[in-house]
Amino acid sequence: VLTAYTNWSEEMPKAYHFSKKIKIGVADEGISGISDSDIAYNITLFPEGGNFVSGVNNTFAYEIRDQFGNAINEKVELISGSKVLKTDSATWQGKGIISFKSKSGKAYFVRIQSAPAHKTPVQFSQEAAISLSAKKNPVGYQIIFNKSTGEKQDIHYAIIHNNQIIHYKSLSISKEYSFILPEEILKEGTNQLVVFDNSYLPIAERLLF
Repeated sequence: VLTAYTNWSEEMPKAYHFSKKIKIGVADEGISGISDSDIAYNITLFPEGGNFVSGVNNTFAYEIRDQFGNAINEKVELISGSKVLKTDSATWQGKGIISFKSKSGKAYFVRIQSAPAHKTPVQFSQEAAISLSAKKNPVGYQIIFNKSTGEKQDIHYAIIHNNQIIHYKSLSISKEYSFILPEEILKEGTNQLVVFDNSYLPIAERLLF
């Protein structure tokens, strides 16, 4: 067992110390006792905009790693109940992207195709009612909002660069709403698109390059 802690945390309870079990074997003979069934897959989901929203189109990135932190390229499935809705292959550093339209009241999971016992739930936000997606095109970005309900809602968005607001606009949207964000609005490097509700609380966020 490998344990790590700082001088400051040495006297703290062991729950605050880093700990990991590591199997050790002879390099020439391989690591005894480790097989595919011993791999503990960890699937992390990264919803575009920051939240999964029930009842609308959602896009998310995923990352697969083993218990040692190594990236694993495997095929994954998006499932609901016993039905496979989407399949995708992680081909670079254990990463991939999936888009799907969720249905209210349905439960969704992402699982490893070759090891279906390893699955991660899609956790829908109980507060967010708007999903955010951004697609690069020749003139800038197509920004897409999807609402889970049809009622009109006032929202506001800001483009932030180097902690400065460089663009701001208010919108009234219902269901799906999209527009083109011209490339000339964006500054060189990383730009942050932040969406606020009518109380100016952030509800979605996306980086633009």
